[in-house]
Amino acid sequence: MSFVLDIQGALDAASVSPTFFIWWVLVHGGWVFLLPWVGWLVSVMWLEWRRSIWDSKRRFVLLAIDVPRNTEQTPRAVEQMFAHFSGMHNDPKKEDKWIAGEMEETIGLEIISLGGYVQFLIHVPANFRDLVEAAVYAQYPEAEITEVEDYAMRWRGVKFPNDSYDIWGAELKLTNLQYYPIKVYHEFEDSVSGEFKDPMASILEIFAKLNPDEQCWFQVAITPANNDWGKPGEALVAKLIGAKHKATLRWWEKILAVPGQFISLLATTAAPTPTRPETNLIPVSQMLHLPPGKRSIVEAIERKTGKIGFHTRVRLIYLARKHAFNKPARSGALFGAIKQFNTLEMNGFKPNKKKMTKVYGLFKKARLNVRKNKLMRWYRMRG
Repeated sequence: MSFVLDIQGALDAASVSPTFFIWWVLVHGGWVFLLPWVGWLVSVMWLEWRRSIWDSKRRFVLLAIDVPRNTEQTPRAVEQMFAHFSGMHNDPKKEDKWIAGEMEETIGLEIISLGGYVQFLIHVPANFRDLVEAAVYAQYPEAEITEVEDYAMRWRGVKFPNDSYDIWGAELKLTNLQYYPIKVYHEFEDSVSGEFKDPMASILEIFAKLNPDEQCWFQVAITPANNDWGKPGEALVAKLIGAKHKATLRWWEKILAVPGQFISLLATTAAPTPTRPETNLIPVSQMLHLPPGKRSIVEAIERKTGKIGFHTRVRLIYLARKHAFNKPARSGALFGAIKQFNTLEMNGFKPNKKKMTKVYGLFKKARLNVRKNKLMRWYRMRG
């Protein structure tokens, strides 16, 4: 009888207003559903504290990579070099992660222009220096690798607004799900002559034309991912070809689904729906009937998810003395060069509006300076 009365109370509360119903659920034991969120918040705070301690003990080096101009090598060599970088992957055990604060190591791949002088740099943990050097020499035996001073740390004490300098910058994000590929190197080859049109040439041309009072920094921070990083892409492929796919929920997704299941149970108990006979109709794969464009998308997704993956952050910074600061010209040219990698039907890059030096609304100047300082800090940390 008490269960029936509780259900009736829930229905009465729902008839008053959604807010009152939520309050009724919380008072009558629904607060237990908040425990997963509270536990998650506490775990995040704990993990950040332990990671900050572990991170303070690490040491990094910045390596300048100089490759002779007459070196002939295909882009596939760079792909092999990245595969070598994945050797840093260690997947720390739970006790190392939650007690010692151990994290996966990150490499910063950077191209910078200091007043028109262009350098290729790799920011790497000191204990993985040999791995990185071996990866570079394996593909470019004539390369010269030199340890240099960290240019970004020279700006550690500089804050914005600044009397002498101004800054523009952004983090980039994908225009589509990460399982869709951007334009890759074999798509830059001429179909007739087979000649490779290097998309990096336009970026390097922009960097080389900076005047002595300007700087441009381009950073790709990568962390090796687990080998199953592309497994969720199977559900996407199944959807595109019309095949059946049962997704496996992770433990936290199962917990978060409990409130919805509870509400559905209340609704079902209050107004049971007539049962329908089960059908075993399984959608048939339409792969053979897909138009060529859609079939190429499916093949591209499968090709990408079958490769070694990296968690990635891409950042751009343009820094100059105020008299030389030319944001419209430099930002437009850089975004134009980066859009070479975009494809409308699959994926591409666009600025993350929450992490770029542009704001709307009230207190624009103060909020803009906060973003400028954050972007500089994120870049220096290579996080």
